[in-house]
Amino acid sequence: MYRYIEVNSVREGVYLLWRLGHAEDARRFAFSSQKNRQQIQDKINGIIDDEIQNNDGDSRILRAVLRYASNYRERSVDESQLSWLRRDAYGCLYFWLGLVKEYVTFGMTESNEVNPRYYYRREGHFWLTGEHMSSSFPDTPEQCYLAILSILDMLPHRIKRKDAIIAELRDEYFYNKERFRKDFSWMADAEPENIEWIMEQFSQHRKILRDFKNINLVHEMQNLAVPALYYLWEEEPDTKQLFLNTLRKRYANMKHRKKVAVKSPVNIRISENAKKTLVKLEKRFNRNRADVIEYLIEKTWQELNQKN
Repeated sequence: MYRYIEVNSVREGVYLLWRLGHAEDARRFAFSSQKNRQQIQDKINGIIDDEIQNNDGDSRILRAVLRYASNYRERSVDESQLSWLRRDAYGCLYFWLGLVKEYVTFGMTESNEVNPRYYYRREGHFWLTGEHMSSSFPDTPEQCYLAILSILDMLPHRIKRKDAIIAELRDEYFYNKERFRKDFSWMADAEPENIEWIMEQFSQHRKILRDFKNINLVHEMQNLAVPALYYLWEEEPDTKQLFLNTLRKRYANMKHRKKVAVKSPVNIRISENAKKTLVKLEKRFNRNRADVIEYLIEKTWQELNQKN
């Protein structure tokens, strides 16, 4: 097969496949664990060759691909300014969701200057059509990083504008990261079913997920998504704080109900001195009364078994 074009990287090849209308192939190469530049180059040259053969030698497609490659090389962002995201899973998902919120849409039919394979423009704003993107929903932080690069490559903006987008999202993330531990410390020991419950509360709210319709993240990514979805929600600070406070209380109540559902009530009377000591133990262990009694029972039983 004749080599019409040389691809400099897998990333460039993914962009070219997307521009050629081969979104499925683009997604396959974008998230592949094996970064084979030669393989994606052969795929692109094969598409060019088939098109030329089927059009009686008309090389219009080759000129188009060369133009696409030139656009990519002029507008692709320097990956070094995003490399820190590889070490920050929360930051990675925040960045991806931030880009999706501002530049990606699904199922939109009303627009002007429509090209269903690429993007459309409405009221001066460019939107990528989610169904035809070169990257799908990421299942891991590593895929999330690759999806970020893919979206930035697909945006038809000049490099200066893309750099500004990156800087804005980075500043937003680091500002919110300082509040993350305080705002979401109650989620530290959340089990998968707890995260699912939190996401359900978000879904029931009419505004929080308004900008993320038709986005289905795997359970492993939902844990990372909860803080990002909250911080990306555009609402008055007081309203957001009220929602978060209510969510935290409902979450604590939900966990408590599940915890006591499998426990049996025990009604006992103890002396006043024993009661005072129990109160001291509650403060010492930072646990409620039922947990302290259960802990003392289990501890005593273990000690008796060790002696025997």
